[in-house]
Amino acid sequence: MIQQPNHWERYPKTFPARNVYNNHLSLSIVYQDHDIVAVYKPAGMVVHRCEATPADEVALLQLLRDQLQQHVYPVHRLDQPTSGVVLFGLTSQSAASLVDQFTLRRVQKCYQAVVVGHSPDSGIIDIPLSASEGPAGTDTNTLKLSAPVREAKTSYQTLAHYEPSWPSLRGFHWQLSLIEASPHTGRWHQIRRHLKSIGHPILGDRRHGDDTYNQALASLDQTNPNDRLMLHASYIKFHHPTTGELMELRCDPDLTYQSIVHLMGNAITGCLDGQRNFALEYRL
Repeated sequence: MIQQPNHWERYPKTFPARNVYNNHLSLSIVYQDHDIVAVYKPAGMVVHRCEATPADEVALLQLLRDQLQQHVYPVHRLDQPTSGVVLFGLTSQSAASLVDQFTLRRVQKCYQAVVVGHSPDSGIIDIPLSASEGPAGTDTNTLKLSAPVREAKTSYQTLAHYEPSWPSLRGFHWQLSLIEASPHTGRWHQIRRHLKSIGHPILGDRRHGDDTYNQALASLDQTNPNDRLMLHASYIKFHHPTTGELMELRCDPDLTYQSIVHLMGNAITGCLDGQRNFALEYRL
């Protein structure tokens, strides 16, 4: 019933920072029935428009509405530079049910990421986050020390460690890790900020990442990463709003993500037992 989309056949490797609306652009449907639809969101695309969105920039909500020729109801979102599966309601009733599940933390989401350094085997990051930057009290620009903070928790598990033989700008030794992360709460940039807080920011994260690593990655002509944030929403589990059936939807990363992981070479440590052999798949 769940189909894996060949989204890399329909999209460029990554979307630039701004995108002109394209009437011929077709979104890859991960799952659809009468009540819900899940689609693949490319990196660089906003989920829905806001006041700051340029008039000619493409938005996932707009494209999906036009493609399905019906109203769709957003129930959650992904950051613009993050790729992966996004869920929508097709009726107001189904959307309300899904929003309740997110509010009550009954939706499980899993992300795949490449982070800087060799991360621990697993862990739980339990650090409250502010509404703007974080961890709370550590930001230098936008966070006011008096800004309210809220509970934020992220669990993660390391799949593999890598030491790519890539050239670098300043002669440092590349150390990277492939991880899976699951947010237990839904704060702004939560996974990105939490991983930064433990010293393992996501590769390609221009806002919360490591500038040295990001500049070195951008200099690798063979990868052509286009500032790709190496964070992908790969999995979502929830109960169907009408039937109550437990739904598990998966979405593979795009070719740019896969090519960067492939160029990282063989892992110096293997996958942990019980995982979906994500790292091994990229070495095939």
